Amino acid sequence: LDGTITPEQYPYYLSVVSDETKRLTRLTKTLLDISELESDAEEFAPESYDICESIRRALLTFESHIISKELKLKINLPEEEVYVYADKDAIHRVIYNLIDNAIKFSYNSGMLTITAKKDAKNAIISIRNTGVGISQEDLPFIFDRFFKSDKSRGLDKKGMGLGLYIAKAIVEKQGGTIRAESTENEFCEISFTLPLSVTADKGGKRHEQ
Repeated sequence: LDGTITPEQYPYYLSVVSDETKRLTRLTKTLLDISELESDAEEFAPESYDICESIRRALLTFESHIISKELKLKINLPEEEVYVYADKDAIHRVIYNLIDNAIKFSYNSGMLTITAKKDAKNAIISIRNTGVGISQEDLPFIFDRFFKSDKSRGLDKKGMGLGLYIAKAIVEKQGGTIRAESTENEFCEISFTLPLSVTADKGGKRHEQ
């Protein structure tokens, strides 16, 4: 507006402004989500559902990304359904975020492994890649707000260091836990648990014994 930028440069600088506006919009929405989570204003609607089906649906979203990075995909899901009792949409967000991260920080032609199993009380979901990994110094902090390791800063310029923090908050509010294992330049594996539905039917209701 003040004439500093010539008309010929308008398209370039407008694209910069557009990208920055989108980034700030994402940041604002994410901070509002965090505020709701931390204040318990977020209303969850837990139900009984098959977590394996949610994993399959999330994976379909990333088909083109998996192909473009030529990733080998290994899916270890039990033949029988694994019913959990949790907010389906919130947990989908967790799974989506973890798969997105695993693909983003994987090596080209690397391995992406998704595993679901259960013990007496919980479903255990693990998402593992072969990639840049996380240093032992950074590993204790990856679920902290705004934390980004040095390597992820270069590979994830759009990220804000809030995805894993939100994933942890959601999982813990569903009665689960989340943890990470990694060796730098080799692999990273994020695992989380969710309580199994005590008894479940396909109508999505949970019946206490």
